[in-house]
Amino acid sequence: MSMGGIDLWVVLQASALVTAGFGVWILARACWDYAGLPVLQDAYLHAVDDRLQELGEAAPAPAREAVLAAVGRVRRRGISAAQPRPSSSAGARGRDAEYLRRIGRALAARPSRNERAASQDALLRLLGRPALAARPQPAMDAALAEVAGAATAAGTVGDLVRMQQLQRNLVWRLRREVSGRFLAAFLPGMARYLDFVGRGSSLGLALGVLLAGGLAGNVDLVGALTTMCGVGGAVIFTLTVIRCESRSWPAGRPGLWLRVARRYPQAFFLLRLALTTTAVLLGVHLLRT
Repeated sequence: MSMGGIDLWVVLQASALVTAGFGVWILARACWDYAGLPVLQDAYLHAVDDRLQELGEAAPAPAREAVLAAVGRVRRRGISAAQPRPSSSAGARGRDAEYLRRIGRALAARPSRNERAASQDALLRLLGRPALAARPQPAMDAALAEVAGAATAAGTVGDLVRMQQLQRNLVWRLRREVSGRFLAAFLPGMARYLDFVGRGSSLGLALGVLLAGGLAGNVDLVGALTTMCGVGGAVIFTLTVIRCESRSWPAGRPGLWLRVARRYPQAFFLLRLALTTTAVLLGVHLLRT
């Protein structure tokens, strides 16, 4: 069987591979959010933001206005009071201004604590592991306390800039705990994912045998329906994961595509899936000609 010069089996195999790739990636992304490092990044950004506001209480108005112009629309009130003192050199001023811009962009791209917690809770319930939410995190709790303490002790923007090295050290220190938390969610998630694929394939097999008139019927029809229904099961599972994960997508991120993704996350996934599959099939067709 062929479709416009491309064999039907190529279409089915490409669809299955692209769907599997999307499904595993989206599940891994959601489980990584649960693992904790994004929470550490949130804590770092908010601690820096809070300290910048405290330091800026005594800053002269012109300095506050300059920082406001550099940071832009995002978090204006919080970042605008962020310049504690004029820098002693143009290079230092440039580094501080760039740091403030990065903090502003990063804050705009992060969900709130409540949004992230809601997303993680929905994911763990989907995976049938709600008890994982209460799992103790001694290393993570210590790291969050260390970030808060370092931000409180910072007296200048330069001190806050140097906190980036502290964050990198904490990420390295937390690698074992984060890996354990990731696998604790990802492995049950993969089992659930394969369960959806298996149920879809079983349904396709049953339909194929029924429509083909028995086991001795059209083997191509049986195989095609089995693959198509397996892909359907994978798509359904991925849509449910996206429904959980999209609760933590920041509403304020710029760009038309991101706004559409926030408003219609599942439809956006189906569009990306269709476009990617089409691109893969076009590449296969070009390689064959």
